[in-house]
Amino acid sequence: MIHRKTAARLVKAFRSGSSLPVLIETDEGELFVIKWHNTGEGAIECISDWIWLNLASCLAVPVPAAEIILIPTELAEQAVDGELKELMVKSAGLNLGIRYFDSARPWRAEDWPQTLVSTRERIFLFDLLILNIDRTERNPNMLMNHHELLCIDFSASVQVRMAASGRSISEDSCLVWLRQHPFYSQTMSYTTFQDAAASAAEMIPSVIAALPDGWLSEFGDPEQTRAGLRRHLNDLLTDPTAVIHRRLEKLVNIPYESVEMLRRRVKQNSRQFQEKYGLNRMRSEPRKQSGE
Repeated sequence: MIHRKTAARLVKAFRSGSSLPVLIETDEGELFVIKWHNTGEGAIECISDWIWLNLASCLAVPVPAAEIILIPTELAEQAVDGELKELMVKSAGLNLGIRYFDSARPWRAEDWPQTLVSTRERIFLFDLLILNIDRTERNPNMLMNHHELLCIDFSASVQVRMAASGRSISEDSCLVWLRQHPFYSQTMSYTTFQDAAASAAEMIPSVIAALPDGWLSEFGDPEQTRAGLRRHLNDLLTDPTAVIHRRLEKLVNIPYESVEMLRRRVKQNSRQFQEKYGLNRMRSEPRKQSGE
């Protein structure tokens, strides 16, 4: 039986994100930031974070500890905000908990000199390996705890999304976003994870087994989803060097675009697609009544 921690007290709510994360204290007196399984894009965010927060340390990527936390329904009574109370009731049960550090603050560009080159390279190459497309200069998703850098939020890992859903996503479309990574450099030494991949692969069965059925059920049968995740992750860690080198070669030829430019281009492409296939016209035309 997998031991899980139980939330005993709602300490505070963070108003910085749309997913309404909260800080809770467990019945053992530990503090965790809770990421809800029933908000945002759904449980895939918790699944992805749980997997990579557990495997990252095997690959010497600095991350906080993660736990699966039981949130009792009655804990919602401690919430003052009505929207948060509703979310806590809806997400009661098992949710993702990330260790909280009272002294931690967001990583900033001025922290660059304190960050070792080897650490910067390892973080970038890890994100490249798992296709984590949500670490940019504007949104680094990193913390500084005293002088220790910690990476958080791997929920945008495309590798896990493909493994869970069984759908294929273009690698090239992901690399465009990875070109925004604050630690990408064409002159890096290209350290790989081949030496540590075996130890990370050994952890895959226990990490996947710990995923709650409720998180996996939105993709179908939980056991089949677990099997797909295990297979996909084992394949990825069999020869990470080859995967990394192939993607690095592609990245060299991708020009840098700001996040604003990328979003504008994606929007324009979407508009052109709609105009080409008459989707805008179909939406704007009034529906004909029967008999007209």
